[in-house]
Amino acid sequence: MNSAKPAKLYVCGKREAAASLGHPCGRAIVSLRNAGFEPEIETVAWYRALPWTRSGKRDEIRELTGQENVPVLILSDGSAIAGSGRIIKWAKANQT
Repeated sequence: MNSAKPAKLYVCGKREAAASLGHPCGRAIVSLRNAGFEPEIETVAWYRALPWTRSGKRDEIRELTGQENVPVLILSDGSAIAGSGRIIKWAKANQT
C-alpha cells in the first residue's frame, strides 16, 4: 500500500457531472471520494475531442506526465497517476 495521499486531481470541465455515464474525470472523482479522499480538484481547459484547442493550456499536465489528457492525480509525494483506470485502481488499493 502507498503511504502517499492524493493532493490534487486535474480534470476537464465536466468534472463529476457525467460520472454515471462513464466519463473518465467523473469516475476518478467518484472513486476517490468513495475511497475516503477529497483531493483539491483543478479544472483544466478544453476537451480531449478538440486537441488543437489545448495549445499552452495543459502545459502543467504535460510537464507532470508527458501527455495532455486528464484525469491526472498528483499524490502528496509528488508522483502522478494518469488515467481514470489507474486512479480508480489506486483509490481501491489505498482507501481509508
